[in-house]
Amino acid sequence: MTNIGDIGETALVKRILEQLGDGQAIAGDDAAICPPSLGGYVFATDSLVENVDFDFAWATWRDVGAKVAAVNLSDMAAMGARPKSLVLTLGCRRDDRVADLLRLVRSAVRVCKTHGAMIVGGDITSTKGPLFVTLAATGDVDVRYAPLRRYRGTPGDVIMVSGDLGGAAAGLLCLQHGMKNHRALVKRQLQPTPRVALGLALGRSGLVSSCTDISDGLASDLAHVIAPGCGAEIDLNTIPLARGVRAVAKKFDRTPLALALAGGEDFELLWTMPPSFVKRLMQRLDVKVSVIGRIVNKPGIVWHGDGCEIPKHGFEHFGVQS
Repeated sequence: MTNIGDIGETALVKRILEQLGDGQAIAGDDAAICPPSLGGYVFATDSLVENVDFDFAWATWRDVGAKVAAVNLSDMAAMGARPKSLVLTLGCRRDDRVADLLRLVRSAVRVCKTHGAMIVGGDITSTKGPLFVTLAATGDVDVRYAPLRRYRGTPGDVIMVSGDLGGAAAGLLCLQHGMKNHRALVKRQLQPTPRVALGLALGRSGLVSSCTDISDGLASDLAHVIAPGCGAEIDLNTIPLARGVRAVAKKFDRTPLALALAGGEDFELLWTMPPSFVKRLMQRLDVKVSVIGRIVNKPGIVWHGDGCEIPKHGFEHFGVQS
């Protein structure tokens, strides 16, 4: 009998999609797209589990609330959708303190409100295991534009990324080793900022061919913007590293690029577009963006430049790459 640990997260998702019937055709992006007959909404859900996605050895209840909101809103951003309503599920223990749970909820509400969304309800259940928190989000896309989608970058398109990478992974190293400096990096890990406004701008530009957010690491998420049968070439010298990543990597004998490529949880946006549109898009944006490569005809990913041994994958929940 095959166990989940034998096949891993990616293969498990594929097998679940096979069971969805007609719904399979509209799943597989950062959020699911509801058929137009049901209003054209997009849906996303994410969970945080204690000792898997966060650790109370360094995270506060406020951090957990902020992060679960951010990861859901990031999926909305990757679709070019405006987040609207979210429902919250709490799996808690009998001895969890009410005040702590309320801190978590208030923090999630605050982050959602910052981006124009509301938590409108949810569910509470008991658990004898670790605490878990789930948010499910709905959003919509301006009817004049199509949602941003995965797997649509074609040869000739350039590959672009917002902000800087490696900050969340470096922040996690700091937390794990009790380092109290590098506060900006620690915040990137504990309370990431979803690129909702940028996602809306990309969607409304009409210039983007494919888009995703960087949750598992660039080395893994890059595959999500490449059309079937195509590949990518990446210039390692253009990968934007967050300030402080080099210092943290050196202290812990890590390679800065490895943190940026495989660390994950940066929640920046990664997208493709024709090169002729780059200048026009950059004139419209008020956030740092970088061109890091291009889509090519040959399948696979080629990394150019000096750096490190390139990780083939980012984070995987069950530790299996399929």
